[in-house]
Amino acid sequence: MKSLPAYLIVFDGVCVLCNRFTNYVIKHDQAELFYFTSYQKLLETSSDTPISGLPAHLDKSITYYRNEKFYQGSKAVLYIFKDLFGWFHWSQLGWFLPRFLRDFFYSRVANKRYTWFGRLASCPIPAPEIQHRFL
Repeated sequence: MKSLPAYLIVFDGVCVLCNRFTNYVIKHDQAELFYFTSYQKLLETSSDTPISGLPAHLDKSITYYRNEKFYQGSKAVLYIFKDLFGWFHWSQLGWFLPRFLRDFFYSRVANKRYTWFGRLASCPIPAPEIQHRFL
């Protein structure tokens, strides 16, 4: 089984919205807690070395690996913001909404992300100063 970094964000490498979100996290992650990979790259590497617990449908959601567990959808985003900013950030108010409601809105945006935000021809190569944070 392949070993993963403790805090890994798996995103859609060709999705403009997903890339913007990743860049936002990188900009605010002064402690360099997070590591990143596109789901395309993760699936490519996991075909050689299986990854235990890897969820299905990586192409439909941001996936967050933390504390040896994978999270997807709104729960993944809330945990990312919690680990980035702490419990007392405004984003943590999202935990008060029922999960079915959070995931409903999350899935609507996820299903329309290419239409609303666009799609890249290929996954961008990270800048040299942050390449060490990408798998």
